[in-house]
Amino acid sequence: MGLFQETDYLLFSIRYIGLSGNFDDRLKGILQFNIKNGYPFVRDKLYGSSECLPYNNGYFQFEERFGSGMNLKQYNCLYTIDGAQPTDPKNYRYGFSIRTASNNPDVAKNVAGFDIIFKGGGSSKNVQIRAGSPSDAVRLLNGHLNTALTIPGPGEVSTYVYDFSGTSSGGYDSMEVYPILKSGRQCSLGDAITINAPCIGGVTLQ
Repeated sequence: MGLFQETDYLLFSIRYIGLSGNFDDRLKGILQFNIKNGYPFVRDKLYGSSECLPYNNGYFQFEERFGSGMNLKQYNCLYTIDGAQPTDPKNYRYGFSIRTASNNPDVAKNVAGFDIIFKGGGSSKNVQIRAGSPSDAVRLLNGHLNTALTIPGPGEVSTYVYDFSGTSSGGYDSMEVYPILKSGRQCSLGDAITINAPCIGGVTLQ
């Protein structure tokens, strides 16, 4: 049954009960019946509208600064390694530090990871980070590619590096982070930040 048919069915039911008795009681009864029996239009809309509530509005955030003064480090940046020859591809490293704003372990247990959306130069790139899954493009700072990734636990911060080689950095100048739940649902924007280019303070994103 398509969305149009589901909507028609629900509206017809509401009109019918509105003409045949106490509207409030009968409406409550038909909604309870549809939810209990797994009627997809009602069940999915109500569940989907609430599943992301604990993860919206900044569950994941970019951590901008580590230390202070001469010891200040910022990892949300682009580091470039030039090739031996001017025509050689360059190695690009995009860093990003992600903090879990919530300290609630019961909320954290439903999180599968997050998506980083790189934007700029008229294009975008979606980079996926999933707990326990290896990546051939993303690693933890001081870590290795193709190694199972971890995500920050409640109140924790983790720093990642997106590695690639090419003749262009992609022109990305900003990043966004979106929580991904174990159900597969993507929740709303958690945070956005401008990419520092180049990295400063001796940061090389090794």
